[in-house]
Amino acid sequence: SNSLEDRLIPTAGCAHPPRAMATVTRCLALLAAVPPLLATAGVVRIDTTPHMGNECDDEKDGHKCHDDGVLECLGKRTLGYTRCQSYEECHDGACREEACKNKGDGFHCHDDSVVNCLAGRTIDAKPCGAQAECKAHTVQMHAALCVDFCQQRSNGLQCQEDDYVVQCQDGQTVSAQQCDVSQKCSSRVEGGVQTAQCQEHDCQGKASGTYCMHGGVLECKDKVSVGLTACPFYQECKGHDGAKQCVEDA
Repeated sequence: SNSLEDRLIPTAGCAHPPRAMATVTRCLALLAAVPPLLATAGVVRIDTTPHMGNECDDEKDGHKCHDDGVLECLGKRTLGYTRCQSYEECHDGACREEACKNKGDGFHCHDDSVVNCLAGRTIDAKPCGAQAECKAHTVQMHAALCVDFCQQRSNGLQCQEDDYVVQCQDGQTVSAQQCDVSQKCSSRVEGGVQTAQCQEHDCQGKASGTYCMHGGVLECKDKVSVGLTACPFYQECKGHDGAKQCVEDA
C-alpha cells in the first residue's frame, strides 16, 4: 500500500535523536519521503508551516534565528517556525526575554508598549496603539503609561516617525493618515503653521522599472511608485536593477 499511514510507519524510530550515523542517514531519507514532516513522541505528523523560502537549504540541523522568530531545520528542510513574543528577541536559536532584562519590578516602555516586569521577566505587555506613545513617568520610578501622540505637540499636521501624518489639536489626535509603503512623512513650517504630508521616497532618483523592496517587486514610473507585488514565501526578488522579478527560491 502507498497510503500516508503506511509511509509513516518506518519513521517511528526517528522520534528521538538517533546516535548511530547509519540510523541518522536512514531517518533523514525516510523523513524526506513525506515532505515536510515532524517527528514527535513516536508519531510523525505533517507540518503545515511554510518552508520560509528554503531558509534551511544551507543550514545545519537544529534551531536558528530567522526574522523575528526561531526556525527549526532537519535535513535541509524547515520543520517549524516559532515567532517570538513582542517582548522577546531571538538569541542563539531561542526566544529570550528582552523587554524586562535588567529592569526593576514595575512598568517600563518597550517598542511603544507598556510592559509589566517582575524579577526580570515580562508578565504583561500592552501595546499603546497607532497614535499613542509609551512614556516613562518623569518622577515616579518604574512607572510608564501610554499617552496620545499629540500631547505636548503644537496644533497642525505632524509626522509620527515616517509612517503617519497626524493632525493635532489641543494635545489630542484629530485624525491620522498612514503613508504608502513607498512613501515617508515630511514636515515643515509654512507661514508659522505646522504642516506635513506623505511624499514619495523609494522611487526618488530611480529610473522607471522594477526594483527589489519590501519583500517584493516595486514598480517605479517617472520617479513615483505605481505598484508593489509581494513575492510568495517560496520565491525571492532577483534580477538587474530596473528589471527585478519574483523567482523560485526552492
